[in-house]
Amino acid sequence: MIVLALVACAPTAGPQSGDAPAPLLTLDTHLDTPAHFDRAGWSIMDRHTFANDLSHVDVPRMIEGGLSGGFFVIYTPQSDDQAAMLAHARRRLAAIHRVVAANPQAMEIART
Repeated sequence: MIVLALVACAPTAGPQSGDAPAPLLTLDTHLDTPAHFDRAGWSIMDRHTFANDLSHVDVPRMIEGGLSGGFFVIYTPQSDDQAAMLAHARRRLAAIHRVVAANPQAMEIART
């Protein structure tokens, strides 16, 4: 399970036996992936490529790259319209919660 913090993912394996070190917890502190969450047909559970859709992160690439989790970014374009900026941020946050709720086998919100 990947825990993304706002959303975080669980490490891929438990403690190792013998002299092998335990898996390293690896977090990305700036995942722009929520920008894709409202794109028709786009799923974080599917493999994507930057060349095809400008995405950098999806669950298959996180697992392959050993990424334990990360922090979803809510990018909000600057504007003099504070209400519009807040509405945009709230829509993006709702999308994050929707995607996490739809994929409980792979991710969860880290609250502590």
